[in-house]
Amino acid sequence: MARRSVRMAVLAAAWAIAPGCGDDDAAGDDAGLDAVAETEAEGDAGPDGPDDAAGGDAEDAGDGADAGEDAAPEDATAEEGGEEGDGSYVPTPESVDLEAVAPLPSGEVILYNDWAPTPNAVCALRPDGTFLGDVVHIARAWSLGASADGSRLAIGGAQWDEGTHWGVPSLGDAIQYTWLYDASTEEFTLLGGGNVNDDCHAFTPDGAAVLVCRRWDFRLEGTSYVWEGYRAARLDLATGAAELLGDPDVQALSPAISPADGRLFYTFYEFTGSPHYEVRARDLGTGAEELIRDRARSWSFSRDGARGVFQDLADGSRLHVMGVDGAGEVTVTATAGQGGSFSPDGTRVVFLYPETTVCSHIEIVHADGSDAAAPLRIRDCGDADESITRAVWIARP
Repeated sequence: MARRSVRMAVLAAAWAIAPGCGDDDAAGDDAGLDAVAETEAEGDAGPDGPDDAAGGDAEDAGDGADAGEDAAPEDATAEEGGEEGDGSYVPTPESVDLEAVAPLPSGEVILYNDWAPTPNAVCALRPDGTFLGDVVHIARAWSLGASADGSRLAIGGAQWDEGTHWGVPSLGDAIQYTWLYDASTEEFTLLGGGNVNDDCHAFTPDGAAVLVCRRWDFRLEGTSYVWEGYRAARLDLATGAAELLGDPDVQALSPAISPADGRLFYTFYEFTGSPHYEVRARDLGTGAEELIRDRARSWSFSRDGARGVFQDLADGSRLHVMGVDGAGEVTVTATAGQGGSFSPDGTRVVFLYPETTVCSHIEIVHADGSDAAAPLRIRDCGDADESITRAVWIARP
């Protein structure tokens, strides 16, 4: 498998926005990206695009090196404050500006992360669009996942210059750890540390582990940066152990465990002149695989595991919902959509509508496709001056 390399062009764009998510009455300065990755592969732009390179939001991105043995990379175990680049650094919530701002609200809540403010924020909305406020602040809120019962969050994030601790300063925030947030205590635990980039966060149905798509071992070889991965990985909440899943020679993204039969659903990605995506299902016991959908990506299950919502690249990146067996397929968005997440009762889907590469609105449609052409917009990224990259729907007691 070809090793992924990247040439970084760092821009001197500054973020001069107050902490926290925007509100409908607030006005903020337009924010630019602080680094642009020029990659060897060209693909779709935006939060789901493969041209993410070393530091982008890479739910469905990647063209990495052989991953080697099916064992997780070792996380740093030394005390915080090791020498920069020597592999001994262990981050703390304080070192990445991670803090609980307010308790996670009860009831049905849509959580989303906002890249616009400094620090970034995880914010809460009601399904009718009522803004509930900030829940968590962190220097860089890269990826977001929530357990089915809303008791825990998994946040992918770090500092903007985290690469300095791992000998890859030019990659800036390519290093992204996994932080576990306990809603009952409002405390954080480092679940996935080390020289890694964890993305695509999703909890297993039993809530015992977090799934990520992981890259690791970022390093400079000659004049190019290289790394290992992408691979689907399972991070055990009780032990902190990381287990790589699936074929070591396959790029596996957007992992999700079926609540119905325990199979691993994931986005297969390869770049052979142009990017190609497939949604596949893998029996983790036998290794047998089934093609669920060609030219598609980012499968997310309904709570009962009977259906999934996914991005259909053969249909203009519109979101589709269908049964695991392929039955009852409907188109649920009339435009391109990203990151679909079912409501707890499975009747609706929240998703991002990427109006531009830096402005994605949060919208809701019914899962039967009845209002595909008339979605309910519950958060306007332009009005709120936000850069939204994830939205997940939870229900808490």
